[in-house]
Amino acid sequence: MFLSKIKTIAWAALAISSIGGAQAAAQLTATFRDPVGTVLATDAIDVWIKLTNVGDEAFTFDRDVGPEANYGMPSPFSLPSVGSNIANSLSNVPFESYDRVSLFVFGRCTETFTTGCNAAGAYVAQVPAGQGWFAVGSRFTLDPSASLEMPLFTLTPDGGTAAAGSYIAYNVGVGVFIYGKDADGNTLQADLLRIGTCPTSDVSCAFQRTVVAVPEPDAVAMMLTGLLPIAAAVRRQRRRR
Repeated sequence: MFLSKIKTIAWAALAISSIGGAQAAAQLTATFRDPVGTVLATDAIDVWIKLTNVGDEAFTFDRDVGPEANYGMPSPFSLPSVGSNIANSLSNVPFESYDRVSLFVFGRCTETFTTGCNAAGAYVAQVPAGQGWFAVGSRFTLDPSASLEMPLFTLTPDGGTAAAGSYIAYNVGVGVFIYGKDADGNTLQADLLRIGTCPTSDVSCAFQRTVVAVPEPDAVAMMLTGLLPIAAAVRRQRRRR
């Protein structure tokens, strides 16, 4: 179950294709930081990604320069020509004008960490306020070959404890919405930028956690009881030396 800031519209990783075999001027990729690990069933799980500019020119996004200057983004990034009229459930409506942009974090509702955005799941995702993507400021720049690590959200066990097992997530990431008007003055929105991981649900690039049960208090007590004689024997041996 993801928060409202985590948009669950169509999944598509941002990929700017090369022309004639040449490298893209600016191309951003996203990968998971710490993609594999083991946690206790009561642990919260922080999900981080690493953004990397694999192109040969710097990428810049500047909210202050406005749509007239393409929000500072280099070619081949451009403003969308059509958007969605959410209020009337219409898509592919031409933009007449552009008003503003906003940052968003997205995640999928069908992976094993969650069972659905409107239903109880194994984990609940919470976006850290003022952190990660939401703390990049008005101007965001990433030089060629440069990377930036950022937290996306925290997965907290639903009900305090998750069932032991293996959990996985594929395509999550960050993006920018652009808002504007159509010819009739209706509000439109569209993706201006979307950078995601694992768009094809490839396990090799997924985020995976092995969740193990928390040891029962009796088991811990028995283990400590068994260790006490061993510790006492070690101390006696040291005294004899």
